[in-house]
Amino acid sequence: MHFTYCPNCGNKAIQKKIDNEGMISYCSQCEILLRDIVSTTGIICAVVNEYNEVVLLRQNNGLETQFVCPTGVLKTSETPEETVRRIVQKEIGLDVEWLEFIESYLCQSKNIRMLGYKVYVKKIDLLLLHKTNFAEWENLKSALKKMQEGSIEEKVIKQLQFDEIRMQMFNNIDKEIDLIRRHPNTYIGKKSISALGSFLDGYYFAHQYPGGGFVSLEAPPFFLFNIFVANNYHVSASMPWYWNILRQTNQDDQKGMELFFQLYDSFRTIKIVDCQRIVIKSENMQFHSALSGIGKKFVIRYKYSDKDKEMEVPLYLHAQMLYCVSYSNKFGHLFIVEYPDACCFEYFTAKQSVRDHVKKFFGNVRWKRIDKSLLPQKPLYKRREILDVEGHCKYW
Repeated sequence: MHFTYCPNCGNKAIQKKIDNEGMISYCSQCEILLRDIVSTTGIICAVVNEYNEVVLLRQNNGLETQFVCPTGVLKTSETPEETVRRIVQKEIGLDVEWLEFIESYLCQSKNIRMLGYKVYVKKIDLLLLHKTNFAEWENLKSALKKMQEGSIEEKVIKQLQFDEIRMQMFNNIDKEIDLIRRHPNTYIGKKSISALGSFLDGYYFAHQYPGGGFVSLEAPPFFLFNIFVANNYHVSASMPWYWNILRQTNQDDQKGMELFFQLYDSFRTIKIVDCQRIVIKSENMQFHSALSGIGKKFVIRYKYSDKDKEMEVPLYLHAQMLYCVSYSNKFGHLFIVEYPDACCFEYFTAKQSVRDHVKKFFGNVRWKRIDKSLLPQKPLYKRREILDVEGHCKYW
């Protein structure tokens, strides 16, 4: 909304130049700036499935057919995430597995700020849903061609394409390391384990992993290489892997590089040998909620003006399923906790330690062996911090 008159005194506004903002409406009577107001917040959803296909809705405007993403308006009684779930259920009848914020956009023609979300669902034949005879799955490349040029939908699909390219680059880290093996001077400046460590640290930071998207567990993800090196030399995994390698070569950078590739080749031979899963039942969560004491609960400290107040919530609040992924070569086991929107992992050297840990927190449970294809396809994080008693949290 643009102010022509002051809403306080009714005086006609003038245009005043403000540094870094340009011309802004100004009331000389009240001596206040009257900045434009975006009256409505909209939500646009890029709904994707496990095959990286996106949902497009067909709209017929006269003789022209347009393709759009599911959209809606944020209600005052809803959070943006609640609005996303409502829109997806209303428009295409699917339940949201998890979601993540993409970017905000300004639709100037309608004076609406749009919040873009990437929404993950399980693929289903949309023709089977009576309310979706106008919806279809499209791969990202063909979906972009159907978008109106310059539209917000086009920007959203382009962001999804960027995420896909970024994921492909990350999952191709083997190729990157192989190029460095053959041409170290070209890619990292010199044959040096320190230079390689700095490069891979930056690589992970740029791609925001673990936790930037779905990570395949078919082979141990590279962020577990640090544990592999520590286990190999019986040292602490709190130190970076390249520091531990340098200790084995008496700080010789070039020999450290050679040792890295020997260890890396051995690391890449590790595969999944067993997968087991637990579906958490109500009695398991009741057992977990009844536990007390730091270490079994997540302690939240609320600060007040006079004193601090501590509240305890279950450590694994909102957990849905538990997994134990066992690797070959006596590498160890990943304990994975699946939440509605993401997964967190912990590393254990022994399977019995995983079982003891689960029994401690959830009581008597029954493990079921599953195929590795049934492992969760959600972002994988190392840490989760619970922010309030409702269970809102952040991952890293």
